[in-house]
Amino acid sequence: MYQEQINQLLQELKQEWSYPDGFFVKARYGEMDSNGYYRVISILERISIVLSPYEDETTLDRNLVLRLWHIPEFLRLRDRRIYEVNDQCVSKHWHTWCRKIINLISKIFGYDSEEAYQKLKDSQDEVPY
Repeated sequence: MYQEQINQLLQELKQEWSYPDGFFVKARYGEMDSNGYYRVISILERISIVLSPYEDETTLDRNLVLRLWHIPEFLRLRDRRIYEVNDQCVSKHWHTWCRKIINLISKIFGYDSEEAYQKLKDSQDEVPY
């Protein structure tokens, strides 16, 4: 059951890399597709829900890791193109979208980036200058 659900979600994620309507394809050309963004968020949230009973497992499905691993770098590399194609107001949303996607991927990989950020911030507050 678990593997079937993951495979279905990976197929949905794969579609987001497909021409012409996939979120990542549009981002490659600088287009910010809000519908595609919400589809990707939905897929990542559902992956997280499917995996939540297995949080203590030490390994993840290799296909899942393969599909998710490069997304943060891809998003980072799109910054320049997004700013070239869109006005500044629209482009500001890109960073919000990227942070949300990256946070969900981090959660899937077992790393709560928001919690880690807060811990880092708190530890810096304790350092005397």
